[in-house]
Amino acid sequence: MIRMQKLNKQYSIMKDRLKEKSLHTDIKQDDFSNIKVGCRIFINDTASEVLAVGESSFRAVALGRNRQALFNKENGNGRFNPRLKASYTPRSQWQ
Repeated sequence: MIRMQKLNKQYSIMKDRLKEKSLHTDIKQDDFSNIKVGCRIFINDTASEVLAVGESSFRAVALGRNRQALFNKENGNGRFNPRLKASYTPRSQWQ
């Protein structure tokens, strides 16, 4: 049991380090220039999947739903619905 506790502690430390690095300001979270079909993203806290990728935009669908939207690759904003915002992490983590 002691060995498992050590492993859990190490896991917790590494998880915190990765979380800290992923939220670092040097990492641009709005850059979707390298996004590919099948990538999992979040749209306003809703888990989604990328269906198609074009030169300047990409199309995503909410998981478990039929709702689709088109997004700008430069900033992740919805092209026809400005209230939609794509990101790699849920919005609830930003606050």
